[in-house]
Amino acid sequence: MSFSSDLRTEAVERLQAAEVSLERVRALILHASGRRTPDGYQIETRHKAYADWLNHTVCETGWTVVESPGTFRFLVEADYPLETALRWLRTSDSRGDAFALLFAACGAMADPARTSHLEYRIKNQVVAASFIQAAGQHDIWLSSLSEKSYVRLYTKDSAEIGDMLIHAGAMRAYIRYSQFKVDKEVLNNVNRQVNCDRANARRVADSSMAQAEAVRRLDETVGLHTLPETLEMAARARLAHPDLSLSELGSTMTPPIGKSGMNHRMKKLIALAAELA
Repeated sequence: MSFSSDLRTEAVERLQAAEVSLERVRALILHASGRRTPDGYQIETRHKAYADWLNHTVCETGWTVVESPGTFRFLVEADYPLETALRWLRTSDSRGDAFALLFAACGAMADPARTSHLEYRIKNQVVAASFIQAAGQHDIWLSSLSEKSYVRLYTKDSAEIGDMLIHAGAMRAYIRYSQFKVDKEVLNNVNRQVNCDRANARRVADSSMAQAEAVRRLDETVGLHTLPETLEMAARARLAHPDLSLSELGSTMTPPIGKSGMNHRMKKLIALAAELA
């Protein structure tokens, strides 16, 4: 089962327990997800729990169920006032039930392990506009995109998605979604640290190679014994330990010196080698 399917199941569970007028339910389902036909509307779903709820609770005279492999179709010859659906979305005390119904009827959510994306495909533009306003009252700002036969409403904002799950009463989905977010953040932090460590290791290796090359050039041309004692000791230490960082290299000196002191000596050696090039 996908995350989206589990979320739709939880939305149906909320609707089964809700005390909402069936006239409101039928009106919102019809105008949000019904496709116009010559005889009325057609509603389709692949989700069995939602189809069962429609069949056993919502259907009345004028509704015909047509079941085919993988898809449930409801042919609706009855009609319900659009204003009934809009009034429900404007009613704050039961708006969460409307949010749950809209997801069950025409919502979808991407796998949060991959990306954050929640969307609704709403057939009626007026219902879509009303839903945008209703969500906005809870600081959930849905973007809209007009398609050929529906309006796509969506958000990619993880905080807004979490808020919508809460308002729709999908607490199991919210907990799972929050855990995915935490896991993803931890993984991203680990990856950033690993990348940072790799970059630092490359810089240390490149710097050490340049220093060792400068020391070898000095040794082959003028000889390390001609250098001042402090530089000669630093040069021989680098040849003996080509893979150490400056801090680690400084600790091998007698007496030990810090990273800054070692860096100063290496710069001197590189500058002398450059003069001989």
